[in-house]
Amino acid sequence: MLQYDIYWLVQKRVLVYRLNGDYDLEIMRLGAQDVHQHVLTGQPPVHLIIDTTNLTSPSADFRGPMNDLQEYRGQQEMGWTVLVASSALVRFFGNVAARLLQTNFRIAYSFDEAVSLLWKLDPLVEQAASLPISPDLTAPPER
Repeated sequence: MLQYDIYWLVQKRVLVYRLNGDYDLEIMRLGAQDVHQHVLTGQPPVHLIIDTTNLTSPSADFRGPMNDLQEYRGQQEMGWTVLVASSALVRFFGNVAARLLQTNFRIAYSFDEAVSLLWKLDPLVEQAASLPISPDLTAPPER
């Protein structure tokens, strides 16, 4: 079963969307809606890290997700989106989705690489971070 976590890595500036488990289109839709709501409460530009490292059984059917993504096209609040993916299929889908959404997009192979990449792309975000990058930031906060 697919589960997701959404949390601010840098308050109101860098959002993390972490997926865990088997691909499920309905859960993905709910997660995308939650991400959208968080982005709207952020301070633009809001950068997004999508971590699919623990996503299993990704689907090759892109029609549903691509239709759903049309809703977010041209979202002014968005900064960079960095996809963390080891799956070639997920990386391919990410590239297609980024073109469809006309968004700034990069791929990383680890969470730490994604964070470092964002710091390089937007140095002001690193300055806004209240804590230096450390391994304990790679896990969602305790609830």
